[in-house]
Amino acid sequence: MPKLQEQQTPSNPSPVPSPEVSSVPGASTSASSSNPIVERENWDAADPVVIVNNAAKWKPLNWKVLRKAKETVKTYGLRSEAAQNIIHHIYTVNLLCPADCISIASLLLTPLQLLIFERQWQRLAAEEASRHRQVGGPFYNIQPDMLTGHGLYTSSSVQLTYPVEVHQLAQSLALRALRLVPDKKRSKKKKKSSHHNKPSRAICSRCGESSHIRRSCQKPVVWCTTCDADSHATKACKKSKNSKNSTTCKTSSVNTFPNQC
Repeated sequence: MPKLQEQQTPSNPSPVPSPEVSSVPGASTSASSSNPIVERENWDAADPVVIVNNAAKWKPLNWKVLRKAKETVKTYGLRSEAAQNIIHHIYTVNLLCPADCISIASLLLTPLQLLIFERQWQRLAAEEASRHRQVGGPFYNIQPDMLTGHGLYTSSSVQLTYPVEVHQLAQSLALRALRLVPDKKRSKKKKKSSHHNKPSRAICSRCGESSHIRRSCQKPVVWCTTCDADSHATKACKKSKNSKNSTTCKTSSVNTFPNQC
């Protein structure tokens, strides 16, 4: 659809003073794209509404702000203070129709986050539509699809016919829905520990101590009282262990299983 750049007139709701992009905490200019001309084409669907002589038109949104918002969300997360600040700025400083709200959200969110956003937005819109409204007011007989741009209100040209108050309500609900979207889960990579990182269970056959093997044993003198030998310690003696096992087996098998041992 054609985008016409117009100056805002007093008939448009007074916007919040626009802060400089660099004032957003955590938004670093180094995150900008190296090819802004190509990337700018991605922002064409997100143009705010401006009212001129009681006629609604679109004006180009500052695509640099959108690009910085996208990079801020990607770097710091959707729920970070930096991302929340710049998103709040985008959704409050301009007059947005539902098509703008969903286009901006699709630039900032993952497919799963976008699905959550749409569900939350529809829920909030249904709550607003169910409220009792004054007859003849801008919100009288308002429909949930009207606030979210679905059904009969999918066309952007239809959305341009909304009263200013409906635009403001729709974008405020969209902002509330965005704040309910969780950050995307980052996969935790498990460190694969090798056998070098695991505590050693080896037992030295010379001294009987753990955590090392015979060839690296540093015990100066060992003695086995069972074998009367200095080649190994009593603790590491195989004969001593076999003797103990045999004694235990014989004791436990008396009058029970005489042929067990």
